[in-house]
Amino acid sequence: MELHAKDEVIIYVKAADSGGDGVAYQTTLLKVSGGNIMPTLNRQYAGVYVQECTVRDVLKSSGIVRMSENNKFVVSVENVTPRMNERWVIMVNDKELMENGLDMKLNPRDAVKLELTNAS
Repeated sequence: MELHAKDEVIIYVKAADSGGDGVAYQTTLLKVSGGNIMPTLNRQYAGVYVQECTVRDVLKSSGIVRMSENNKFVVSVENVTPRMNERWVIMVNDKELMENGLDMKLNPRDAVKLELTNAS
């Protein structure tokens, strides 16, 4: 099977010790895009969905996102720090978050996306 640029893959996570009839875990997806600035930066990470988790929780636990000291802003993603005229835009299910959006609670299969864009 060949995948194309706009194709989406749904991932289900199952415990390794669950045998054939184990529980399938729900997932959340973290997408990283360099946008037009860094088109080669295009990754997706799947994680196990945790009830009541927020966008901030997913970013902090990802291991690839560095937050500001007060955990209100993304400083860098995969060691990429925006220049003065750039910023990381945070989206959930392709909708840009407002300033207080980091506390938004996620649902299973939600996709959090970080995209490097020119600051307006």
